[in-house]
Amino acid sequence: VVCPSAIPDPQELKAVYDALRRSHKVVVNVTMEQLENFACNCLQLRGSKGSVLAISEAGWRSLDDSQRGVLESCVDQVVRASVPTLERIGGGSVRCMVAELFKRRGQVEDSKRGLNCCESEHGRLELVIVHEPGLEVDAVMPWTLDTMKVDECFNRVHLKSQHRDFTSLLKGRGAQVV
Repeated sequence: VVCPSAIPDPQELKAVYDALRRSHKVVVNVTMEQLENFACNCLQLRGSKGSVLAISEAGWRSLDDSQRGVLESCVDQVVRASVPTLERIGGGSVRCMVAELFKRRGQVEDSKRGLNCCESEHGRLELVIVHEPGLEVDAVMPWTLDTMKVDECFNRVHLKSQHRDFTSLLKGRGAQVV
């Protein structure tokens, strides 16, 4: 999914299209308005049950029937997730919620290690340094929103819960979380 209007440099746009052609990807062009509705913030995944396109409900709704048909023809299933809070406050969407971790190519999975042998294009994930939301979240008040460049106040309890869920997922994949 490409928004040509978002890439004003003709050489850079050509390089993007050339790279997609070399990887045998189908290109779906979208408008700037569709991009702003998160149509480009999607990700094709492959799992044990085939290929999936993960996209937000807003991104999917912004596409026309023809664009949706092309995308549906490229995957086994389209998974649409409603994530309006992330899109409204965080400025991201479904793709931003997915951590891409991969098993080392050619390595047989050790039953003791399970998914611990995960790698990305940057190497094996072994250590993650994270900061749990704390008192800094409490500093975001209605009268400090403009200064702190945020749209609304946060709920620290919810943020801590989401943080702990995420770090548990990382630990479950064998990463040391500090």
